Amino acid sequence: MPVEVILRNDAFARVYREALKHPLHFPDLPLGVVSPEFLTLMKMVARRTKDDSDLETLLGLGIVDLWVAQWSVRFSAVSVPPLAHGTRWWSWMR
Repeated sequence: MPVEVILRNDAFARVYREALKHPLHFPDLPLGVVSPEFLTLMKMVARRTKDDSDLETLLGLGIVDLWVAQWSVRFSAVSVPPLAHGTRWWSWMR
């Protein structure tokens, strides 16, 4: 199973710390997993081209509580890049 290690020391480090404070736990996994809502937020702030595709997939699966994700975007320090406003996933977040 691939594992990603993310180190942030910028303005979005707080988002990542919060995600790690509230992991999901599954009986067969020894590690906590970031919730779909936090993963959505983390993909938004990463601002990489591949994240647009990942966000469309994640939101298209229907596993993200859109209310929680929208609240996270509005009430966090996240500034969604203007280019994101034309993407399909951004329309789901409004």
